[in-house]
Order: sequence, then structure tokens, then C-alpha cells
Amino acid sequence: MIIELKESIDIQKNSELREIYVRFDKITKELKKRDLPPEIIESINKDIEIINSTSLTGNDLSKLIKDKQTKIMKLIKKELRIVPKDYYRKVGPFNGLVPGNIIGLAFAHNTAVNVTLTINITIYLATVAIGMIIGYVLGKRMDEKAFEERRQLDF
Repeated sequence: MIIELKESIDIQKNSELREIYVRFDKITKELKKRDLPPEIIESINKDIEIINSTSLTGNDLSKLIKDKQTKIMKLIKKELRIVPKDYYRKVGPFNGLVPGNIIGLAFAHNTAVNVTLTINITIYLATVAIGMIIGYVLGKRMDEKAFEERRQLDF
């Protein structure tokens, strides 16, 4: 079972730190609802224990919590393919940029010499935009699949 995150006195005084703490706590509560493998729970608990036992305050504590949250999110994504809600939809357009960029450069570069620069730029931008749209659509489908397979965290 995932252990509880202890609330430090500094969290009550610092609203930014409070938001970071609440987000981390929400993630752990979502993970508690799932049947996680023992080695994943052990890794998460080690990170929570580090946070619970630290004497850091302020920005240093914020950084520690953010680092542990990132580590946990990477772990569950890599090992269990569990992602936050709308994760793929948000990263999809950026993933579509790469092929859109390559195709756009190839088309713009290989057009006839007498074609104006404006047309080359238009071709390039259109292919980049199409790549981003395709990335968004594929990301949305992957989010739907993750939801159906219960691999999506509700936050």
C-alpha cells in the first residue's frame, strides 16, 4: 500500500508549495485506487519517505516534490503505460511537428526554381500544420484507448 504524504508546516504558509503538495497528493490517491505491482509501490513509497523525512523548506521543498512527482509519473508511464488524462492529446501535436517539418522542408525545397518564396513557405507551413493536426487526432485516439483500458489517471 502507498504510504501517506505528511504535511509540513511550511506548506500552510506557502500557497505555491501548497499547490504542488496537493497535486502530488492527488496523484498518490489516484495510484492507491489501482492494483500496482509491489516493486512500483516500493519505489513510490521510497520517494514519499524522502519527502516526509526532509528538512527542506520553501523552494527547495517545492523542487524536491516536483522531482519526485516527475520520477513517479515517468515510472508508471514506462512500466505500466498509465498516463494523466489527455496526455497523448497534449503531446500529439508536438509529435506531429517532426514529420510535418521534414515533409514540409522536402516539398518546399524540391519545388520548381521559378516558384516564389511565398509558395514555398506556404507549402512548408501547411505540411507542418497538417502534421500537428494528425498528431492531435492520433493523440486523442490514444487517450480514448488508455481510458478504455483503465490506464488513465483522473487528473
